[in-house]
Amino acid sequence: MGKLTGTLVGLIALSASLVHGRVLEDLEQLDSAKQSYDFVIVGGGIGGSTVASRLSANPRFNVLLIEAGPTNDGVTDIAVPAFFGRINSTYSWGHVTTPQIGLNNRSLPYNQARVLGGSSSHNGMNEKLVPPPGGRNASGQYDPRFHAIKNAEQSEEIKFNLDVNSGKPSGLVWVQSTIGNGERCSAAVGVLGGQVKERPNLTILLNTQATRVLPSKKSRQLEIRTVEIVSISSGKKTTVTAKKELIVSAGAFGTPHLLLNSGIGDRKELEDVKVKSIHHLPDVGKGLSDHFGFQLSLSANGVVRPVDTVAALAEWQTNRTGPLTEALGHQLMFARIPPDAPLFKEHRDPAAGANSPHIEIIPFSLGTQVLAYVGLLTPKSRGTVKIASNNPLDKPLIDLGYLTHPFDLLAFKEGARIAKRWYEGPPYEGYITGFLGPDPDTLPEKEFDDALKAGAATWWHPVGTASISPKGAKHGVLDPELKVKGVKGLRVVDASAIPYVPTAHTQAAVYVLAERASDLIKASW
Repeated sequence: MGKLTGTLVGLIALSASLVHGRVLEDLEQLDSAKQSYDFVIVGGGIGGSTVASRLSANPRFNVLLIEAGPTNDGVTDIAVPAFFGRINSTYSWGHVTTPQIGLNNRSLPYNQARVLGGSSSHNGMNEKLVPPPGGRNASGQYDPRFHAIKNAEQSEEIKFNLDVNSGKPSGLVWVQSTIGNGERCSAAVGVLGGQVKERPNLTILLNTQATRVLPSKKSRQLEIRTVEIVSISSGKKTTVTAKKELIVSAGAFGTPHLLLNSGIGDRKELEDVKVKSIHHLPDVGKGLSDHFGFQLSLSANGVVRPVDTVAALAEWQTNRTGPLTEALGHQLMFARIPPDAPLFKEHRDPAAGANSPHIEIIPFSLGTQVLAYVGLLTPKSRGTVKIASNNPLDKPLIDLGYLTHPFDLLAFKEGARIAKRWYEGPPYEGYITGFLGPDPDTLPEKEFDDALKAGAATWWHPVGTASISPKGAKHGVLDPELKVKGVKGLRVVDASAIPYVPTAHTQAAVYVLAERASDLIKASW
């Protein structure tokens, strides 16, 4: 009996020592009064998950990661790459934008992830360079009309580019996908998976929303290390204080929403919604930059071969192979607008340099029809994120500002011309049978613009709402080390810190930002 008692005591002691190494489904399970954390991270997306993983690799640091949504574990619609478009509202914030002046006053639904892994559990997975993925059934009949794309190097304007990561991304490239072994590889899997979640110094708190950040103590400089949080299910509230730093990684909409509700923003705008200003920082929520695009249609001499979804899902569940292991196809195009295009006589080129593309074209073949999604990678239009009230649970006011800068209309027209020239080229001879439009060369300018305004939609890459800027600059929200200007103890690590939307999908950019932020934080402590 004594030996058994000793074993039980040992197990209890071991359990107590591992109190931090757990995933909590609700705030009710967190006894914050008895636990202390060196770092508290708000938001379990790419930024927050990466920083949590890197910091908790040091056993000296106790880390709490707070995510408003549920776990991604066991969710088929998240794990199956081909199902990304049907992820339901349980895992989304369900945002709707304000009426968009540049889009004929249309309001757009804007799905932002509310699940562990953030947008990486929710997006189209276009990112990492991979060869044509294995695991597909390659026994189908070879049709030269569909494989003529292999001869695309015949196009002088858009050449085949084997290595999109070479620093010269323009051309026809392989789709880059965060897919591994037939499954989506989100941040929840890639940086929090395996033994990371088992670390005794890492606690992951799910289904809990941060509502405000709070001053920790009175001093000459504003110091913020405390966050107020609320249970999504019960409404229970509490606060958690970090001993070293509070890190906000709530995304390009969530981060400014949290800061503004906390009284950090433009003083006058905060007073208008009855929020007490604690730190005048006018650029919070300003400078929203995002990719958006529209659809061109072409008729084609093809055949629709529908996928047997039931059989395909059974194959995926058994072997993680088959057509459901793919998301958005195999190839896409990056292109630069010709330097002699008329728009550059009126507007400065916003691209970062001669190797930076302006346009992305994503093709989809539907048999008798081909759709080309034309996206603008270098928009000049800017939007805002504001708050509607002093209730932090109210949704933010999101104004994307699409097509409010004249450059963007002109650039889209050039992008449509690039796509049209591509599909009129030799690789598609005998396959493309007509251009259905909207045609930038035959439609009057106003009609083309109207079609664009009626059809433009988001590509879900918002950045810039808590922008980084030089240390002494009066503009911006963050200093070069991602610390909130004028505030001690508070950093931001997510897409909101990026001043301009990059000429690529934003997933990799946020991973890079988070890795750099992790190094900066570790170097400080």
